[in-house]
Amino acid sequence: MIDCYDIITTNEAGEEIITRVWRAASDNICMSSIYQIVGVIIAIITFIVLFVYCLTIDLLIFNFNPKNGGLFSCPDGFFNFIQHLFITIVVFTLRFLYSWEFLRGLISVGVSIAIIAYIIYKQPYYTLKSNFMAQIPWIIFGSVRLCAEIGYAFEGRFNSYIPQIILSLVIE
Repeated sequence: MIDCYDIITTNEAGEEIITRVWRAASDNICMSSIYQIVGVIIAIITFIVLFVYCLTIDLLIFNFNPKNGGLFSCPDGFFNFIQHLFITIVVFTLRFLYSWEFLRGLISVGVSIAIIAYIIYKQPYYTLKSNFMAQIPWIIFGSVRLCAEIGYAFEGRFNSYIPQIILSLVIE
């Protein structure tokens, strides 16, 4: 799985022993329990169901009435589908790039900038107010991720949690 890594040790006979452990807790052996295996299977099934559900709702069922459709009425559901797709990409990318802080920050901030540029260029909603309000979560997400990655870099460099706390207070 994506959160496991291999520890290679050599026994007395000179044979290599490969042990897969969880990234977050190196004392837990990866996929050694039936609960872990069942949990992964349930998570994969849930992910597929939610992805198909979001795809169906976003692309086929949307509010397209500009007069009384509300603040976020739009001509099609493609933008909402793109948002859900990018959120999924960001989550899995951050899991894969666990140890590479710079690439995590680049992907997070890059996706935020791409979504904001898409909103500015395409104007997916009928009103300017709605388009601006759709940008706000992505602006906040990009800013928080940028400050977090800078804080992680300083934290590793100085071997202290203080830069992370300071950058967290700056963004708030």
